[in-house]
Amino acid sequence: MRWNGSKHLLAPVEQDRSGIAALTQEIETSRRFVNTWECDENAHLNVQFYYLHFEDAHIHFWLEAGWPRSQKLPEIRSHHVRFHAELRVGDLTVIRSHLARTENGFALCHLMYNTETEALSATCWCPLDDGVGETVPGAPVLDPPDTALPRSLSAGPAQRATRPDATKAGFFPSFRTVLKSSDCRATGTATTKSLIGFQSDAAGHLWNHIGLNKTWLEDNQFGRVAIESRISILADIREGTPLLIMSGLVGFAAKTISFRHHIYDVTTDAQVAAGEITGLAIDLRARRTSPWPRDILELFKSRLVK
Repeated sequence: MRWNGSKHLLAPVEQDRSGIAALTQEIETSRRFVNTWECDENAHLNVQFYYLHFEDAHIHFWLEAGWPRSQKLPEIRSHHVRFHAELRVGDLTVIRSHLARTENGFALCHLMYNTETEALSATCWCPLDDGVGETVPGAPVLDPPDTALPRSLSAGPAQRATRPDATKAGFFPSFRTVLKSSDCRATGTATTKSLIGFQSDAAGHLWNHIGLNKTWLEDNQFGRVAIESRISILADIREGTPLLIMSGLVGFAAKTISFRHHIYDVTTDAQVAAGEITGLAIDLRARRTSPWPRDILELFKSRLVK
């Protein structure tokens, strides 16, 4: 069965090698509306709310695909999101989801569309634990679309570093908080959305740290748009946990910039999550990509972590 580049499918297939019924229609797993309070200073949907919508889509996917109601739903700890088009206040969204076969088993793939324009807005790629996906009778198994596969960020294991090693490499404290009940799912552990929200706030301190403060951005009418993001949750993070994020600039190009965030439990100093993000510079007047000025590229070079 092949992907035709659109949101619809393809030639039907009765069974794949594992005996899974390979359905030819993705499952609708979300219908949402972009609210004002979900948007950031660039007047588009903030990254944490994409993750919120994808987290909800996980649950609807398993239940619609026939996961036994008496069994605990699979837990997903790794998300790799690519952002393809801006979503603004008032936009309507829909997510359609399917399983994809990988070298190591299966991944859950979500595709978010602008309902009115049918434009692909974002994709989410979630590798599954061994065995998950092989016992879901109603799950469509489709070829992974190229648009959802990792591009600017590696798909390998999460980057880890002890606090002393991160400090030595040039990472700095960018965010501190204590996990609240409102940051947790029903199981009492941190939602991916909350961790991405913390990283989003940390990014402001990181921009300032590398020399691009709010004044410079406003004076030059530059905006920052995420084009790819990944996060791996490495341990259960429960209510009351004091968290520290240490962040650093790990790469850049003519129009892009990449950060890494290490998240630590301050009570133990253990790393509990790792995140990376690639951003794009945009001209806020024209709403299109713009290259970084030459002096800023030189500044980036001097701020890279080891």
